[in-house]
Amino acid sequence: MSHDWDFCKKETESPLERIIRMASRASADVFCVVDAEGRFRGANRQYCDLLGFTHDELLSISLADVIPGFPGLDHSFFSKPRIRCAHRRKDAEEIDLQVSIEPIELEERLFVVHVEDPGASRDTGDYLHAVDALLKLFGQTSSRAEYLDSVVDHVQEWSGCRCVGIRVLDEDGGMYYGSHKGFSQAFWASENWLSVDEDECACTRVIREEPEAQDLPVMTRQGSYCYQDVQEYLRSLPEAGRNRFRGACAGNGFRSLALIPVRYRDRMVGMVHIADERPGMISFKLIGFLESLTPLMGEAIQKFNTEEELQHNHAIQSLINSLLHISFEDIHLDEILDRSLALIMDVSWMETVSGGSIFLVEDTPDALVLKAKKGLADTADGACTSPLRRFRHRPAALGKEYLPEGYPADPGYARGTCECTEYCIPILSSERILGLLKLHIEMKRRPPGRRQIEHLAAVANTLAGIILRKQAEESLKQSEARYRAIVQSQTELVSRFSPDGTLTFVNDAYCRYFGETREELLGYKLWHHVPAEERDLLQDYIASLTPENPAGMIEHRVITSDGAVRWQQWTDRAIHDENGKLIEIQATGRDISERKAMEQALIESQDRLRALSAQLIIAQENERKRIARELHDSIGQYLAAIKFRLESTIKEVCSDSSGMHIRALEGSVGTVQMAIEEVRRIMTDLRPSILDDLGIVATIRWFCREFQKIYSNIRVNPQVEIDEDEMPESLKIVVFRVLQEALNNVAKHSHAQVVNIFLGRNNGRIELAIADNGQGFQLPAEPSLRGHGLTSMRERVELSGGAFFLETTLDTGTVVRASWPSSSK
Repeated sequence: MSHDWDFCKKETESPLERIIRMASRASADVFCVVDAEGRFRGANRQYCDLLGFTHDELLSISLADVIPGFPGLDHSFFSKPRIRCAHRRKDAEEIDLQVSIEPIELEERLFVVHVEDPGASRDTGDYLHAVDALLKLFGQTSSRAEYLDSVVDHVQEWSGCRCVGIRVLDEDGGMYYGSHKGFSQAFWASENWLSVDEDECACTRVIREEPEAQDLPVMTRQGSYCYQDVQEYLRSLPEAGRNRFRGACAGNGFRSLALIPVRYRDRMVGMVHIADERPGMISFKLIGFLESLTPLMGEAIQKFNTEEELQHNHAIQSLINSLLHISFEDIHLDEILDRSLALIMDVSWMETVSGGSIFLVEDTPDALVLKAKKGLADTADGACTSPLRRFRHRPAALGKEYLPEGYPADPGYARGTCECTEYCIPILSSERILGLLKLHIEMKRRPPGRRQIEHLAAVANTLAGIILRKQAEESLKQSEARYRAIVQSQTELVSRFSPDGTLTFVNDAYCRYFGETREELLGYKLWHHVPAEERDLLQDYIASLTPENPAGMIEHRVITSDGAVRWQQWTDRAIHDENGKLIEIQATGRDISERKAMEQALIESQDRLRALSAQLIIAQENERKRIARELHDSIGQYLAAIKFRLESTIKEVCSDSSGMHIRALEGSVGTVQMAIEEVRRIMTDLRPSILDDLGIVATIRWFCREFQKIYSNIRVNPQVEIDEDEMPESLKIVVFRVLQEALNNVAKHSHAQVVNIFLGRNNGRIELAIADNGQGFQLPAEPSLRGHGLTSMRERVELSGGAFFLETTLDTGTVVRASWPSSSK
């Protein structure tokens, strides 16, 4: 692990540590501290980097291990002001250095060894030459691409490595290659689309300035990464550490690798990427040299970014001004779109666009109609329409929701796996899609970034305004023509009037209807046509037409010139100004007197029919009650008497030695008993006496017990939560008949195992609900196709003033529900 002496003071800091820390802060010199035997006691970061050792490794060796033939620190050795001697680096490379030695007295005798690279003057010259070269490029190149291409050439020359690239960090967190040399097309295609936020590798950690533990041994103080043999380095890591690298460099055979961040002030703007298949091609000295030059690169990149943004802003503003200028010409919308597309494709920063098209939504909300096309083959976008649903969402592979500013139609383009794509920018008005701008983009240096997408969205918004205005103008022209042609010829009444009722327009039909001329009507108020008792209603209706709800319909009576009172239906639309003030009402009316008369006759007929049906049900129940009483009082009594006499006769003849007559009589008794039971069943079906004697609550419980006895495979759960005196008398028989019919249907059709019955109050109403867990059924669409039982239940409930509901679907069971107001009589 590399060592940094620029640490914070600790309470246990020794005098030696304090001196080295203070010297490291105050000086950029290369130095170390040794004791009298030449053993290392400390060194600053520059010394460690120069020799390739970590600080801990130096503390375990001595000068004799670094300086071959080291004679020892006698007086004759360190008395000379400067001594030239060879130093052996950790990688066994020998470098010629000059050293000067000064003694210091602390708790023990120590020596500070200052190191001077004899090639420093030469390095200074190289540095100044490099600075001069970059400054010339800064002033001579006219674009970022031209500048970065030249910088890549210089870095390749300075490093001697085969592959050099400069990544540029864009506003979306992408790390695309602004320029590169030596990398294969396959490597570039896989690496050009790295994202700081989505990808994990050494490159992204350099840009994020978030090194991990395995990165520290190969890092410099400025945040650069230097790998002498990246493949060997990766093999030395545990699997968890290797998983933090994408492995593209090692997979492409690179061994020497350097990643050098480029900053503008304190902000990261890019990175220099150097790679070579040969190991040991990149030294820390080279890294330091390039690190000293990256501020110039950062300034240049920032300058070109700013210039490019200004150029883009100027170009987009000029484009929008040109589009607006075209839109004010008296030409058709199709021609405007054709010329607009040509202007869009002519923008300088859209050099990657090779073709484009504009679609508009027409005919149906799900169809896009091609309106303009440039630079595309006849077969491209040649279809008349294209389904809008293709463009409503981003491709599923991107995993993101639809964004209004645009998106690539081909997800491969977003990851650099294809060479071109169609970029789709919706033309929106609020939440409504008016059309689509499609640009055929050839991938050269990078895809459209967020700023370009915003610019294209601004263009699309401008087109949306132009389209809406032109469509409105054309619609208005067509509407005016149709209005003039239709209004005067149609039979319906058409008028316009101000908020106070003053007529400003009437058609011929209006004049004929009211028996007045146009001159007698225009400029006068319409209230004289409305009966006095309905004028307040009409004025309140007009006041209800707001900007949010400008349309309405009203029916009211009118008075014609001959004094006749008739009914009219008016459909109105209010016109408001930009402040929401009502300006005018446009109205279309028709005579509905005949319909009103028919409606009234129908209402009266329905009332009579309802009354007749109610009387019929009452008469039916009274007749059932009478028949049940007759059965009880006559046939029932006779059968009981016959049974009694048969039993007496049996007793009298029991002494008869022949048992044949007795057995015959006993058989007759059984038959009579069956007749009695059958009479009782008929009486109960007609009208259960328990309903009149004990009430509906007892009747429901009795009926459920009887049903359970007959159908033992169906469990009935009655739940009665209402008192007898709370149930109106007229509803008791209705409730019983609905329950009777519903349980009869359950037994016949449902195949249910459980039936739950509820009678009580719910939300202030009396409610009856019968729910089973049977197989259910599909209700027919036509009410006439439903069974008589359902029809009978519905009629009984509705004629008694209640509401009837049936809920059922296949395999979900059935619920029959009826409810009545508490005041039902």
